[in-house]
Amino acid sequence: MEIDELRKENAELRALVAKQAKQIELLQEQVNYLMSKLYGKSSEQTPEDGQTSLFEDDENGVFEQPESTGE
Repeated sequence: MEIDELRKENAELRALVAKQAKQIELLQEQVNYLMSKLYGKSSEQTPEDGQTSLFEDDENGVFEQPESTGE
């Protein structure tokens, strides 16, 4: 009778270990995903010359009309 109990306990422990191994695998995937989101390549892109325009609405980057100073 004691051997049957030990075999049953052994089977339960093996199932528990398998379940925990699967949970560890899923958690590791989550950690890897979150680390890549936190420290991975940024989605922001810069122009090839490395410069950005202060006036993105204008093609040439300058004002079209001078600022009015009053009368």
